Amino acid sequence: MTNTRSDRGKNRISRFFAGLFGCGKPGEEEKGALRRLALWRSVGVLGVRLGGAAANFFYVLVLTRLLPQEDVGLVLTLTSYAFMFSVLMTLNLENVAIRFLQQPLERGDLQSARAFVRHSGAVFLRMLLLVMVAYGLLVFFVAGRGMDIGLSIVLSMLSIPALALLRVGSLYGQAFHKVFVVSLSWGFVRPFLLLAFVVGIAALGLGQPLVFVFAAFLVSAFLALLVQFFMLRPHMKFMGQAVKAKPASDERRQWTMAGLYLAASVFLLDYFQNTVPAIAALVLPSEDIALLGVVLRFVGVMAMGQMAINAAMGQQISRHHAKGEKGKMMEAIIFANHLRFWPTLGVYGFIFIFAEPLLGIFGEDYREGAFIFRLLGLVPLAACFFGNSIMLLNIYGKAKVLVAPALLSTLLLFLAIPVGANMAALSGVAVATLLVMLVFYGTLYLKVRQVTGVRAALFDGLPKRP
Repeated sequence: MTNTRSDRGKNRISRFFAGLFGCGKPGEEEKGALRRLALWRSVGVLGVRLGGAAANFFYVLVLTRLLPQEDVGLVLTLTSYAFMFSVLMTLNLENVAIRFLQQPLERGDLQSARAFVRHSGAVFLRMLLLVMVAYGLLVFFVAGRGMDIGLSIVLSMLSIPALALLRVGSLYGQAFHKVFVVSLSWGFVRPFLLLAFVVGIAALGLGQPLVFVFAAFLVSAFLALLVQFFMLRPHMKFMGQAVKAKPASDERRQWTMAGLYLAASVFLLDYFQNTVPAIAALVLPSEDIALLGVVLRFVGVMAMGQMAINAAMGQQISRHHAKGEKGKMMEAIIFANHLRFWPTLGVYGFIFIFAEPLLGIFGEDYREGAFIFRLLGLVPLAACFFGNSIMLLNIYGKAKVLVAPALLSTLLLFLAIPVGANMAALSGVAVATLLVMLVFYGTLYLKVRQVTGVRAALFDGLPKRP
């Protein structure tokens, strides 16, 4: 009996790796080649984004050496609000480009692709002034330090349009199948330039370093945007012809609402390390936000790997769906799940063991964040476990399904984080955040099963017992 169970286990393992590398069955060679191509694309994008994450990591490390903990918290608070407001400036239209830009380009429908891009630009221009004014009022109220940080607020506010356009270009690049190219500008060039500028500020010993840090944040964003413009320019030639007819109001409304449906999920997922400090800053002092921000920078490294794999595999999954190839689509989904989960699990194990010495790199005061580090490290692991439901809802045109879970989870964060902070300070914030995100991922997984019939979680793709 023992030998039989052992043989079954070996068979399950061999079948998994045979599917991964394309051997053992007729016709698997081509599938294996596609998987290996996706794997190497993921590795390339992952390398770029991990390089950017490393630059971001060292940027925060230099901040902790350059500024007192209170000012580090202020920098992380204002820049977190800047990233969040950049999504509002475009109404998140870029996040549905995989559907309204990539799929028309796949079909050769250049008219629809041009109309979507032009509508996105018009929305950006309309929202520009409104969002910047709203940002200035909010952060001036939250910062609560009067006019002595007024220039810092202005500089961070001016960076919002560049951040918004960088995000637009990055997601358009996915639609053009140029994930690696655009990842350079968004995921590497901007954080690398920011690090270089802040290191220069520290080396020169400039007065008023807080203002110079925000100036560096602004300049690095616009320089990265310039780099991205030249990278994407050859792929935007289809925009040279005028749109023959203005899209119907119903079509424009569909695009806009689809972007808004996904906005809450962007705050919860893409900008998770900005959303949590932004909410916590409403009730906690800047010193605590500095500690929370440092912990979330480590957590962000874990999420970077997932984002790279999602970007590399998302276009392949979308292509299979557009062609009606459900079997190949499911194989790509399962492969992406395993590609995300197991490396993330290994990273979390390392974090769990070495949390305190890792945080000690930033200073002795940051070691006390080890407990919240171990808690928040479970969030990206849970995301891998439940699968990429957001991408599937977008591809299937079921973005409306996301509205209720995302809005509910966002509201829960706004309620749970202050409650947790009042009960147990940063530990309460971490527990509240983890519980809300588990509810969000679990609910979303069940919704995807209900409306698409796709079982996208990790356990759905495990080999079945013969």
